[in-house]
Amino acid sequence: MKGLAEHKKACDLWQRGKRNIALKKHEKACQLSPNNPVFLRHYAFALMQVHEPAKSAQVMLHALDCAWREPSHLIDTCVTARSAQLYDLIYNFLTEKKLPDPIKYFYADALDRRGMSADALSLIQTIPEPKRLAFPFLQLLFAQLLVRNKQYAEAKSVIDTINTEQLPTPLQAELHYTRASIHDKLNAPTPAFQELRQAKALLLKQQAATPTLAQQALTLNRAILPISAKESTPAPNPPVILCGHPRSGTTLIEQVLDSHPSVLSVEEQDCFFSQVATPLHTSQTSPLELAAHLTNLTDSEISAYKNDYLEKLHRYLPEPNNKRVVDKFPDLSTTLGLYRKVVPEGKMIIALRDPRDVVLSCYFQNLPLNPASAPYLQLKSAAEKYIATIQCWLESKEHFTDGWIETRYEDWVHNTEKEAKRVLSFLELDWDPTVLSFHTRHKTVSSPTYADVAQPIYTRSIGRWQHYQKQLDPILDTLDPICQQLGYST
Repeated sequence: MKGLAEHKKACDLWQRGKRNIALKKHEKACQLSPNNPVFLRHYAFALMQVHEPAKSAQVMLHALDCAWREPSHLIDTCVTARSAQLYDLIYNFLTEKKLPDPIKYFYADALDRRGMSADALSLIQTIPEPKRLAFPFLQLLFAQLLVRNKQYAEAKSVIDTINTEQLPTPLQAELHYTRASIHDKLNAPTPAFQELRQAKALLLKQQAATPTLAQQALTLNRAILPISAKESTPAPNPPVILCGHPRSGTTLIEQVLDSHPSVLSVEEQDCFFSQVATPLHTSQTSPLELAAHLTNLTDSEISAYKNDYLEKLHRYLPEPNNKRVVDKFPDLSTTLGLYRKVVPEGKMIIALRDPRDVVLSCYFQNLPLNPASAPYLQLKSAAEKYIATIQCWLESKEHFTDGWIETRYEDWVHNTEKEAKRVLSFLELDWDPTVLSFHTRHKTVSSPTYADVAQPIYTRSIGRWQHYQKQLDPILDTLDPICQQLGYST
């Protein structure tokens, strides 16, 4: 097969971290075999990982076209497009096509991410139950969509029909997470936690739960803060970051701000880490050496890092635009010293929420498994990661005199208009009431918490931890000091 040697070499190089050479091999494989959906989807996925969204979408669209003509490749190509978060591409490609039943999964998922869960549910209901049972991922999605549509008893009945022995480990874990969600909606905390522990036990076999990354970030931030500017640099239309510990309301805030006619947001793309933080961190052996290296960089060298970051970020935006760009990436809260050093004009929006609600929510969330999310596999490490992350912010807050604003999830819930006006004023933007209708836009949301922002703001997540006080008891004393620091009663 033409291009097979190049494709295998590209995959091997990618695994060894040699991305630039791998991309050239992927491209060569696709040139030699331009209609091979396997080569195309791997190349498209690789392009997305190096922040080439437009080219990735172009190549993936061709992959889907080719796979549509070779149905044996269609599921795998849709899986890859979904993994690359090309949900709009999937939606547009599959719309008005006569879909095989397994492919309805991907279209329903795309509909769900656009806030159209009722339409997604109706689509999955067109699949006969024997066919859904033959493809357990369809039956699992059916149960999840029933939950989204508040049909909890029906969801429980559906999920009990799934043969877990047919599922790979990630889907077995997802099934337990879904059962936990159903029990949570039915106000049954004990069985909810039993299901969560079963999900975590499966995933802990693949990834250890450790807060090491957040603790290392805290050490690095402490070393860099003294050499970062206390005051921000005035600039027209400065870039904005929206961060805070995951599950602190960043997705809600991002969706509200993105509804403003003068704002565009980029949702959870690791541009700052890939273009600035990681290259700098890996070039030095200790936090003090990194601080010394940053001190010795010339203004033009620092500007090169900044320009590379902003150029990659803007690739995710429509061209041209002169709007205020908000980079929503929660973990940026662990590297604020470096951000101020490299982007001194940047504004920072820091989302806060009751630490107990945050840790509980993270524990409930079935996040993609990686070193950043692994701490949420255990309550103790989840609490430790939260404390290290927020400590990064509190120490940065003591250093910075301006250029930042704290905003609390509870304030957004209790008085959305007031808090939105306050944050927009910080961004020097006029009030626009359209932001209050953010949930009606049918805009695709990539965040794992997409379902939460496809509905009007609700209050049931405030103080949710109290329903799980018994289950959270082992970490409540650990969280007490940070709760007090943030002004949450204990």
